[in-house]
Amino acid sequence: MFHLIDMKIMTCVFFKTARVLMLASFTFLPGTHATAQIPTLNTGLLQFGAYKFNPYAQLEYQLQGQTHGLNYNAKAQITWKATGQTYNAKFDIKLPLFLGTRSQLSEGQLSEQGIKPLVFIDRHRKSQTVVIDQEGGHVRLAEASSTIPLEKLHQDALSVFFQIGGLLAGLVEPYPFATTLKLPVLMAQTNEHWTFRLDALDHLKLPLGDVAALKVQRLPRSPSDKQKLTVWFSPSLGFLPVRILIEEENRDQVDQRLLALRSSP
Repeated sequence: MFHLIDMKIMTCVFFKTARVLMLASFTFLPGTHATAQIPTLNTGLLQFGAYKFNPYAQLEYQLQGQTHGLNYNAKAQITWKATGQTYNAKFDIKLPLFLGTRSQLSEGQLSEQGIKPLVFIDRHRKSQTVVIDQEGGHVRLAEASSTIPLEKLHQDALSVFFQIGGLLAGLVEPYPFATTLKLPVLMAQTNEHWTFRLDALDHLKLPLGDVAALKVQRLPRSPSDKQKLTVWFSPSLGFLPVRILIEEENRDQVDQRLLALRSSP
């Protein structure tokens, strides 16, 4: 949903077999901020162990950002597709001219451990590819001459949002607020460890309309980490990431909020 893929510029930057019925085709468009007018997208999920994933979703976001005191607006799109035991996720954003464009691609497998990425591609000024060898147990970061060990539940900077959403979708209420989840996360050239905490059920006013969403915060990655990452996943919309907020210590921020949602290609 999103460094979160270069946190200052990306935003997504978050959140699967034919044994389950596909959702009927429909589109959610910007509403009048009335929860009852927004259809639900919490049935027909594909189950892999404790995880549940949407077969298909295309999310359009309204993006508001501030960098060095300059405000800007943009649109972003995340497309998710699960077929059999494989998935494909793509993030695209076109920013004002001074920031350029960016896209990311994550492809891999679905299993009882959730998402197992095989390749992560980050394109911004140049294309960088991370190759994850799930069988061999190692990872080759972009432009690296050697590999690093593959860790349990390893994600990339895009798949991590769907891994969390898939885990939340598999939970049974009441939700275990205040619990944490630690995941290793691959960026184009670095490997980080992110700890997320499930905080609350919030009620959001989005361009799409009013929705209830689970608030998940990333805890500081180190004592000096001042960047804040908060993601909201909506139970009624298949536990997809409906808002992603990145805040910097200098008050720079990126706020990505759901504008429209399609459930079929």
